[in-house]
Amino acid sequence: MKLERYQDKSKMKRKVILISISVVVLISVSLLLYKTFASFTESAEFPMMNGKVDYFGNSDVYFAFYNGDDQLEEMPQKNNAENLVFEHAECDNGASIVWNYEQWSPLVKNLSKSKTKCRLFFQKMYDDNNLYDLSTHNYDGIFMNGAIVKDDNGKKGIYFDGGEAFVDIADLPATIDWNGGFTIEFEAKWLSFNRWTRIFDFGNGVEQDNIFAANAGSTNNLNFDSRYIDTSRGSSTAENAIDLNEIVNFKIEIIKNEGSYTNNIYKNNELILTKIYEVEDFLRNINRTENYLGKSNWSLDSYFNGYIYSFKILDKNKDLVLWYNVDF
Repeated sequence: MKLERYQDKSKMKRKVILISISVVVLISVSLLLYKTFASFTESAEFPMMNGKVDYFGNSDVYFAFYNGDDQLEEMPQKNNAENLVFEHAECDNGASIVWNYEQWSPLVKNLSKSKTKCRLFFQKMYDDNNLYDLSTHNYDGIFMNGAIVKDDNGKKGIYFDGGEAFVDIADLPATIDWNGGFTIEFEAKWLSFNRWTRIFDFGNGVEQDNIFAANAGSTNNLNFDSRYIDTSRGSSTAENAIDLNEIVNFKIEIIKNEGSYTNNIYKNNELILTKIYEVEDFLRNINRTENYLGKSNWSLDSYFNGYIYSFKILDKNKDLVLWYNVDF
């Protein structure tokens, strides 16, 4: 009788152990899709990614990473072989993600519950044929006539050989509010000063609602100009602004005032030119179909010779309209 009771207890113990193992395996499998990086506090940081959490208290956050519908085994690193960059995130329990590009990490906001799950989606910056818009608008570009992303002393850039290489950009629709004001930022390097070579030119042909920036003539002066149909809205030229064979960051800012517009040009975050345009309307908000990087709408102008590393358009509220970047 004692032996039978012992056997029964032994069987029960083995059953409990098997059930416990099954539960552990089930929990492990259910969490397999999510990578646990840390338990957070008010000022906690991701041990691997240095992202801060906006939450008072302790909580676990689980991450899964995707390229489209394909799940990735781990978070893509900076300048990864697949050219992937953060696109957007989806979190439960009301949490949200802001991506920190400098630290290459997700900043979790509004974290209120434990076991919060976030799916982070990544997209390509470019491939052999296409330059992808990193904003939500998908104004993608196509590499034409030998324009290519290549390494420039450890920094990736779109290379233009000065022949006929350029990027053909998708149509820019009338929903873009140019007339309300805007900002255009770009980082580039000129390898030569050919005639009126464009960083960008948006429009519908020659003298047709163009918006462009170029080196003026064959000089190192930076010229920004635009057309209201075929009428210039005031050409602005920053003299001796371009340093040959040097990486430079320019920001062109148009601010709408009462009855006028202000044009500011910054070089490496330093204001180098301010000009006032005494006009009621600056540009037309129309569909523009002839939009380029490295090419002019004027056939007599030369093609750009150099690198463009990043290019960004912001609206009057500083929200992204278009963004190309090939190096982080």
